[in-house]
Amino acid sequence: MLFTPVPSLTLRPGIRLLKADVESLENGVADPATTLRTKTAWPELSFGYQPSKVFSIRGDVHAFDNGSSYTAITPHTEVAGHLIFRFQPLVKVTLEDDLNLANDKLIDASFQDNVHSNTVTLSYALNNRFSIFGGFTYDSMFAAGDIVYIRGTPPFNDFLRDQETDRVIQGGAEAKPCKYFGLRLTGNFDRSTGLGQISGEPPAYGPLTWPLVTGTVYWDFPKAGRLSVDLQRTYYIEQIVPGNNFGANLLTIRWTRNF
Repeated sequence: MLFTPVPSLTLRPGIRLLKADVESLENGVADPATTLRTKTAWPELSFGYQPSKVFSIRGDVHAFDNGSSYTAITPHTEVAGHLIFRFQPLVKVTLEDDLNLANDKLIDASFQDNVHSNTVTLSYALNNRFSIFGGFTYDSMFAAGDIVYIRGTPPFNDFLRDQETDRVIQGGAEAKPCKYFGLRLTGNFDRSTGLGQISGEPPAYGPLTWPLVTGTVYWDFPKAGRLSVDLQRTYYIEQIVPGNNFGANLLTIRWTRNF
């Protein structure tokens, strides 16, 4: 349904009804132990509010309920929401915030999964020839539950714990000195902390650092396309598995054309 109580406010309530079938066959015969039908009810509400050209907010909230779970970490319920806030005090300045929240549960396996993410971006366009932007992203993820293996080496019961926090700083600038020639510099710095563990085993991954900077020079040929040259510098450092560490310089020459 769609409601517009006032011109600046829009409400869209609704519900999704889903059915998913997983069928496992052995020699053409269905295996009831690994075959499952899942029915899901998914009510949701999306909204948008823009009282003026300066300020707007939009998003959605939803919850779902699964009638069954196929694995020990398939959530039975979820409550989640997405919110986008935009503020433009001046024509050349824009501030945007993007928030995502999701909380999942499966009571049978004592499993829970919480994912929270927020990104703030500030951009400034001096004119159509020069602009800059900067942003910061914060992600946190936590998952924990009891895992029961059907077969293998005893013990068959383990406790899963996965916790991670990501912080990403990003920024960039673009200049177009003349009609067909342009320069662009962008970069981001990713710092991740946390551990992923199964009880009785060492962590599979942990803290890491990963920056990436890209410089681009391009020239537009009318009706023919764009010739771009990218130079990238990056390195990757893991604290637990240093064998994955690397550093790289990449040169890319691209020809692109829109149709």
